[in-house]
Amino acid sequence: PHHEEFIECLPMPVIAGKRQVYDLVRMAPIVKEWFGNSFVILEQQQAFPKQGSVSNFTTGFGYGAWRALLAANKIPYQEVRPLVWKKALGLAGIAKEDRKAKSIQKAQQLFPSVDLRPMEQSPKARVPSHNKAEALLLAYYGRMTWQRSSETISGPST
Repeated sequence: PHHEEFIECLPMPVIAGKRQVYDLVRMAPIVKEWFGNSFVILEQQQAFPKQGSVSNFTTGFGYGAWRALLAANKIPYQEVRPLVWKKALGLAGIAKEDRKAKSIQKAQQLFPSVDLRPMEQSPKARVPSHNKAEALLLAYYGRMTWQRSSETISGPST
């Protein structure tokens, strides 16, 4: 079965420059469009000791920004750990060197008509983006979770 009818995948609004800086002004209207008929799935983020402090800060800032925008706009959301959604889609326990390819393969299987090249580079990019593939797979997992749930979950999962 094909699943494109319920998933929207947009590039992360960022301010152009040397470092990735989230563009909160452009993020806000995206969230407002979701009001009333949406459920959002967020991948829980955490700091990793081997990543630099700037990288950890940027990740945490973006994660917090999405949570704040969703809460301020009363958009129901659920947070999920990466291992949980990957396990549910058969992507857990894969060797590190094979993870990106397996994510792309699974996304292409579920979403054969979706161009997985990075949106900001298409049509110049020649190879699929594992980041875009995982965003689609996370959304797919969220859709599966939402359909099975009898109640809407807002805020962090336990």
